[in-house]
Amino acid sequence: MKITIAPEISKHILGSTLSRHPGIASWSKIYSDMGVKPSSYRCSLELLLRRAINGESL
Repeated sequence: MKITIAPEISKHILGSTLSRHPGIASWSKIYSDMGVKPSSYRCSLELLLRRAINGESL
């Protein structure tokens, strides 16, 4: 299923780096604390947002 997001939401999300979003940053910290590279293993929230922004299917 392809999804589209409202341009104003996309602009807001793209205006700031996804990794700095509070919900994503907290997961990244947890991954780092466990010794896992957050850039290699992204949390599901970040992956879903990236797919939505890029217009990819879920």
